[in-house]
Amino acid sequence: MRKLGVEQTKVLVVDDEECMREIVRQALEGVGYLVEEASDGASALAMIGQCPYDVIITDLRLPAVPGEKLLREALAIFPETIVIIMTGYGNIRRGGCHSFGRVRFPAQAVSAG
Repeated sequence: MRKLGVEQTKVLVVDDEECMREIVRQALEGVGYLVEEASDGASALAMIGQCPYDVIITDLRLPAVPGEKLLREALAIFPETIVIIMTGYGNIRRGGCHSFGRVRFPAQAVSAG
């Protein structure tokens, strides 16, 4: 992955819940990241096909194209992209995301505020 300053790092936030996209976008823009949003997996894939993102933060459960498929397709196009999957559900194994590796954080360690 190319080394960039925060202000040059391009992040795509994908979530079907507008309030979640807004929270993540505001937090990242607040420290200088360039942030774009997609409300579903199909829109995200179209955006990824147009230009590379340094980081993709996606919900696991999305309409049309689920997060695990978005993960696989994004990495097939741009293997150096960092993909972070967030979910309100306790298990990411159902779609095969575990085969890409994961790091678990206790819920109290991750905070938007």
